Amino acid sequence: MPKTEGLHELYYEHICSITSKTDVLESDITGNGFVINLKRKWCDLFLLSYEDKRTRNYYTSSHAIRLERLRQFRHCIYRIHPFSKFRNFWDFLIVNVFLCNKILQHHNTSVILVTNTIIPYYIGIFFEFIIILDLFVNMNTGYVDSESREIILDLKKGLREIMLSCYRGYIMRIPYFCDWPVSVIEDIVVMLKEKIYLANDIVAEPWIQGDGLIIVDAGELAVYSVDDEETAHLIDGDYFGELSLITDKEVRTSYVVTITDSQLISLVVAVVVASPTPGGGGGHKHVTIHVPYKIHTIHHHHVSKVHVPVHVPVIKEVQVIKEVPIIKHVPVPIVKHVPFPVVKHVEVEKKVIVPVHHHEHHEHHEEEQHGWEGEALHGWN
Repeated sequence: MPKTEGLHELYYEHICSITSKTDVLESDITGNGFVINLKRKWCDLFLLSYEDKRTRNYYTSSHAIRLERLRQFRHCIYRIHPFSKFRNFWDFLIVNVFLCNKILQHHNTSVILVTNTIIPYYIGIFFEFIIILDLFVNMNTGYVDSESREIILDLKKGLREIMLSCYRGYIMRIPYFCDWPVSVIEDIVVMLKEKIYLANDIVAEPWIQGDGLIIVDAGELAVYSVDDEETAHLIDGDYFGELSLITDKEVRTSYVVTITDSQLISLVVAVVVASPTPGGGGGHKHVTIHVPYKIHTIHHHHVSKVHVPVHVPVIKEVQVIKEVPIIKHVPVPIVKHVPFPVVKHVEVEKKVIVPVHHHEHHEHHEEEQHGWEGEALHGWN
């Protein structure tokens, strides 16, 4: 008997996943009365309608319809099903509001202002309010995925589907990810972040550790070496930095600069590098890598660790001797030629007759003269 009671207790505590044949509004909203019935009718307006003709195209049985109504009522109660009664009514209403609003605008602008009354003005305001309200209704309405033929009600799941359809091809194109499971690829796609860069913005710099994978979604980028030489161009679908997803040793060796306004997709992996703890002791902090569990598992079981040589510039202080000209002012004597009269003494010989009085000589001279005169006379005679 105690054993039977234990089985009964387990049976009553068990949450059964088998869907009842009754509708979810009957099973979850219990009771009778005007308010309860009004609540059921109100919720039924936004749930999947049994009467919609499109319902049979997506749900092949009544059981599938009940499951969809159950999923929406319990998990997406504030969302509007695209095949609901309210959505059908709203589509019919909004078409008529647009038509009436156009006719009213034409009437108000074509008739003379003096003959217009205030009533068309207020009717136009009411129509504009309905059109603005349509934006809110559309934001809270699910949509049909044409590829998978699935009704997307969850807003987060809808955004996920949009990202998968836009960026799944980029990830599958990378050789490193092409053999990974589809579920892991989808988790990676959801982690992608969009970034906008203007022309001539620097996307990556050399000798800096890579922080993740970068994919060019739209635009054109140029790759420059450390010597400022252009080496390549990156266009839509090109990527770089994929090694930084699996190792913290990846260091970029080039500049990447946008040529045009570009939209890039980045997959950033936050890695806290082990560093000594303050206070000494030689201890280190734990390394934390924010990677999804599936990616972490695949990395450790299917990828072997390969040593990647990294060229890191070594900065060394070297004494530099530079010859610098030193200008020193030295006094230099300045020689200036000035004309100056030069007096030069020159010895000049000049005959000067100086009378000398010698009596003896004079007498002798007279005697010679007389002698010559006597001989001359004798000769001439």
